[in-house]
Amino acid sequence: MTIRTLVLQRLQFGLEPLAFRRGATRVLARVAGRPREEAPVTAEDLRQDFRLDAAGAEALLRALVANRLLERANTTSDYRLTERFREFALARIVPPLQRARAKRLIERAGMLAGQINAKWTRNPFVIAMIAVSGSYMSRSKTLPELSLWLIVRRRPPGRARLWEPSSSRGDGARRIREAVRSLSSYIVVRVVTDAEPLPRPFTVAFRADDMAPPPPIFGVLRVWGDSVRRRIGRHRSDGRPVELN
Repeated sequence: MTIRTLVLQRLQFGLEPLAFRRGATRVLARVAGRPREEAPVTAEDLRQDFRLDAAGAEALLRALVANRLLERANTTSDYRLTERFREFALARIVPPLQRARAKRLIERAGMLAGQINAKWTRNPFVIAMIAVSGSYMSRSKTLPELSLWLIVRRRPPGRARLWEPSSSRGDGARRIREAVRSLSSYIVVRVVTDAEPLPRPFTVAFRADDMAPPPPIFGVLRVWGDSVRRRIGRHRSDGRPVELN
């Protein structure tokens, strides 16, 4: 099971993290010991377990379904818990991110982007830019999260190792996202192909150097082969061929 992390000051499905976890724990206790198919959840159950009014329970129900913590059962009014619900119910809660640490995480993300661009030759993408948006753009000393936008582009053909199988585009983007996300549970990563969807304001934390592709590998091999043939064609004055070192 995935270990989830909830951050104080960041609402979870419209509720404070502690309030959400208390309510979710009550839900799990109510259905404990019963098969999932025999443990339906209704809006009335959510109202009681989360201590909400009718409107609040309906809003929470919609949020849980939209985020795949609940799924509709056979009847129109019943829902079933998913594994994601259990992950969030058992999540740990941590304090907000300090701005000083956020800056260090941004620096680490930039260093990682440089490594991905230089060494992940099987990945079809490079990171052209990393932008930071959201709460980091405020003056607050504590942040509920660190929102990073990765603008990626196709890796220049000459920078891929032709003798290695390349990852698919979907897998390549997923691996980049996971690598950056693994730096901290505070980081929220979004991967896009241009800067148009970026929310304003934002700041650029990393920009790749000009990555002009090197000469195509086949061209390099052809030039090398021509050189070898010329050297093989040469002979010493005594008629013996020149030895290649």
